[in-house]
Amino acid sequence: MRCSEKPVPIRLRTHATMARLAYSILVTALLFDGGVVIAQQPTGDPILSAIDTDSNGELSIAELKFAPAAIRNLDTDGDGVVSREEGTARTSTAQERGGNGGGSRLGGYLEPPLSNNVPQHLYNIIVGRLSGSSATLRILFHQDATVQVVYGSRAEQLEFNTDALNFRRGAPQDLIIEGLSPNTRYFYRLNYSLTGKSAQSSEYSFHTQRSPGSSFVFTVQADSHLDENTSGDVYLRTLTNALVDQPDFHFALGDAFMTGKYVQPELSEPQYLAQRYYLGKLCHSAALYFALGNHDGEAGNRGSNVWATMTRKRFIPNPFPNEIYTGNEHREPEIGLPENYYQFEWGDCQFIVLDPFRHTTTRSRGGTGDNWYWTLGEHQYQWLKRSLEGSDAKLRFVFLHHLVGGSDRNQRGGAEAAAFWEWGGKGTSGEDEFDLHRPGWGKPIHQLLVEHGVNVVFHGHDHMFIKQDLDDIVYQLVPQPGHPRSGTKSAKEYGYQSGEVQGSSGHVRVRVGGDSARIDYVRAYLPAAEGETRRNGDVSYSYIVKER
Repeated sequence: MRCSEKPVPIRLRTHATMARLAYSILVTALLFDGGVVIAQQPTGDPILSAIDTDSNGELSIAELKFAPAAIRNLDTDGDGVVSREEGTARTSTAQERGGNGGGSRLGGYLEPPLSNNVPQHLYNIIVGRLSGSSATLRILFHQDATVQVVYGSRAEQLEFNTDALNFRRGAPQDLIIEGLSPNTRYFYRLNYSLTGKSAQSSEYSFHTQRSPGSSFVFTVQADSHLDENTSGDVYLRTLTNALVDQPDFHFALGDAFMTGKYVQPELSEPQYLAQRYYLGKLCHSAALYFALGNHDGEAGNRGSNVWATMTRKRFIPNPFPNEIYTGNEHREPEIGLPENYYQFEWGDCQFIVLDPFRHTTTRSRGGTGDNWYWTLGEHQYQWLKRSLEGSDAKLRFVFLHHLVGGSDRNQRGGAEAAAFWEWGGKGTSGEDEFDLHRPGWGKPIHQLLVEHGVNVVFHGHDHMFIKQDLDDIVYQLVPQPGHPRSGTKSAKEYGYQSGEVQGSSGHVRVRVGGDSARIDYVRAYLPAAEGETRRNGDVSYSYIVKER
């Protein structure tokens, strides 16, 4: 990364708030065309020592080139240059907000925002990887414990049990229940012992793979963030509302861990733990299916972060290819299978989760607004094509954080953006350029989805509820689950010119029955925000999709 100006070097001072000023220091360093001497660097400071790789007390341009993603993200126009305006915009924002010295607009967290301060709790459970014969319970205890699962197909009559496992404090483990019957709800609880004392959890449940013709419910959220614009109480209200729906599974469409917002990825680990607490309030009884977001630290054009991928895999049991799931089969050094895109069938439905980040390995140059550099990658594209061709599901749903390309440099937008780049095939000229930029691939993504009868594309990123229609496909922007006061004034700014537009917060509920599904926007309100025209759990908009 080049630097555009050469201000006079600034000598840094050491005092009690050095850690909170470190980000501003590094922003200044990015603007130098040379090294910056760090006088009396605090011993053990994790941010400065991580970047000062040769431990000589100065930050060279070579070291800054490999600085954490949150610092490199200062290049907001993607032109390979960090201008003075880009650098000072972030520090000014931080100074205005105060607090932890970090904000959500351009990043720079030194510590997790307040919404990550969750209550003390002994354990949490996230169910995942459901099949017709098995379920994975990823369990995290915050004390050393011995744990066994007892389960059965009748509530309060749990006749089977797993082997007991020893859990170390803070280390998630999987208890896999096998030999189950398909199309069956199972009930379970944990029996555990701590320092010689035995106890048991409440009773939870999960449902094995539904048979064709079955009715069921699933729910969707996006952009939970846990930043300074998140209310943990509102988020919990949303998750509690979703639990009342008794969904078989719950999709979370990224920007959950915000890894790329921290000045050093490892500083975000408390946020992974906090999300385990929140999601565990629902996903002990609804399997979690996660789609990566742009802030989750695994972007290929920033160098996919091994730590972020391994931490996400440690806490979240995303599917990998097996008898029910297909997905990314390419193993990566140190990571193995990334578990970043996958598909499966349930009842009469096909579910496809895409990742537009990991395989986008280049960046925009020159800020021209040309977003052809965004891509699924040919392997994921061909897998998507085969997945659509190989299914005769009556209803089909696609999930991803944002469209591949979007409408601007920040990848905003829905139906209006669907005509462009790899997603829709058009370039800046408005002409079809797909074969020029993706020779031999065949058709843009949107056209594939149209031809194979996809009903809904669920996407996040833009923090509202917006329902749009294009070529018989619904483009459904999913609202945030925990924003206390979200509005809609940014809709047109983000490129949305049509559709039903509502603010956050809440979740999307989908009730599947036969060859149709009803989609509801379920609102989340705290008691103080309720009134005659809005109550928690209200459905503020509904529509139906049918087999195409």
